[in-house]
Amino acid sequence: MSGPKAPSVRESLEPALARAEMLRQELSEPAAPERQLPPQQRPLWERLSLLISLAAGLAIWWLVVVATGLPKFVLPTPAEVLLRLIDYWPTGQLWVHFQATVLEALLGGALGVLFGLVSGYTLAKSIPAEKLVAPYLVASQSVPVIAFTPILILWFGPGLLSKIIICAVIVFFPMTISTMVGLRSVDPGLIELMCTFRAHHWQILRMVEVPASLPNIFGGLKVGGTLSVLGAVVGEFVGASRGLGFLVNYAAYQLDTPLMFVGLFSLVALGVTVFSLISLAERRALRWRLHGRH
Repeated sequence: MSGPKAPSVRESLEPALARAEMLRQELSEPAAPERQLPPQQRPLWERLSLLISLAAGLAIWWLVVVATGLPKFVLPTPAEVLLRLIDYWPTGQLWVHFQATVLEALLGGALGVLFGLVSGYTLAKSIPAEKLVAPYLVASQSVPVIAFTPILILWFGPGLLSKIIICAVIVFFPMTISTMVGLRSVDPGLIELMCTFRAHHWQILRMVEVPASLPNIFGGLKVGGTLSVLGAVVGEFVGASRGLGFLVNYAAYQLDTPLMFVGLFSLVALGVTVFSLISLAERRALRWRLHGRH
């Protein structure tokens, strides 16, 4: 009496082949168009929502100053801040300070992102490494960055290098955590499928792990991008001869409150620009994911 027939190679590979065909169809399927109304068909209030919000904020600010009668050195009106900007702009100093802060934030942010990606990948792939490094990561976040900024300036001087390191330190943690979480959220079935087809490590990383973890990585980039501006300002507060943080500090000592608001609004514009650029890159990189939701 013969025993049960052993499955053929084709039959044993059928589940993997079926999953591969599903993955191929999913990746090759054209993206559905976004279900969004064109700008000209949207309601007027939606198209002008940003301008309405800004106008309302400025009106409330002006009403507070008028109702309370606060002096100019305590809280200037929006018109006084605008006049101070017009008066200060021809000197060229605002652009000099703006450039210094942008350079510090970009270089420090890029360094923090690079080390955060490498560290997050290492921690995601190695449990012993996570147990070894996690206490130091938690300890670094329990101390405010302003507390160890004087030490970094003492070690690396009050120049550009210390500001870059401060920005890198403050960006490093969110990038590490977001990268680690993103890589660990990858579907293990996809990795097993790639291994079935004998894909090597770099192919799995490029074709599966990186695309699947991009939403988390971009989340870390948004947080890190805005924090890099914060790190540059903190460094400029402690020791610097130029930068928007230095400008705000200088204006506060001179009781030039309108100039201080000029520096603050410049920082807001820089932070919003960084966040918007990262969001634009995210929409372009994850267009397939956004289309798939419709």
